[in-house]
Amino acid sequence: DHLHSLGIDNLRIQVGSEGPDTEPWRIVPSMQPSPGRYNDEILDGLDYLLYEMKKRQMYAVMCLNNFWHWSGGFAQYVIWAHRANEIPYPGDYHVFELFAAQFYKLPRATELFDNHIRFIVSRKNRYSNLSYTQDPTIVSSEGYVREGPTVN
Repeated sequence: DHLHSLGIDNLRIQVGSEGPDTEPWRIVPSMQPSPGRYNDEILDGLDYLLYEMKKRQMYAVMCLNNFWHWSGGFAQYVIWAHRANEIPYPGDYHVFELFAAQFYKLPRATELFDNHIRFIVSRKNRYSNLSYTQDPTIVSSEGYVREGPTVN
């Protein structure tokens, strides 16, 4: 209500956070603690947010992933694809970016992310009873937020 009263009617919302929830530097609980497994409470919150935004004639740009460590992001997909042990953070951010940028070269990482996109896009809001593809509140979705640094 406060945002709407200020004339803010378009929100960029994070619609992807990857676990596991035991990792440091993360938003917890995550939406997707492991590949293809989703936290129903987080999904319920997303449905409710979109439902309430619709009532206020607000619009959502849904960010499905990002390059930041706090959400899991591309780096977590690299871990899931490689079955590696750890993401290099905190520390040198350039090292982290190079690690996360491997996402673009790993077919398994992009496949897991594509599965996430399909899961979200095919979702039906339990409050409005609208599929996400038919909900006028959702004006767009972003997946690949930016190109990563070159990985040699």
